[in-house]
Amino acid sequence: MSVKATKKDDSLVIEITGTLNGQLQSTFRNSYKGIKDIKEYIIDLRLTEFADSAGLGLLLALYGITK
Repeated sequence: MSVKATKKDDSLVIEITGTLNGQLQSTFRNSYKGIKDIKEYIIDLRLTEFADSAGLGLLLALYGITK
């Protein structure tokens, strides 16, 4: 399980590898916390093998702060 964030202009690409679950909570939040001037968040799930309800909750939390 890993999370990698890359800022490209005014976008932030967050790549999640392996399993997206509650164990990634702090790692996932730290990947976007404190980064300024982001207009678009791109979640790359191409290398994600499984996501449970806690993992989906992490995505919804990110969606909630972007609105």
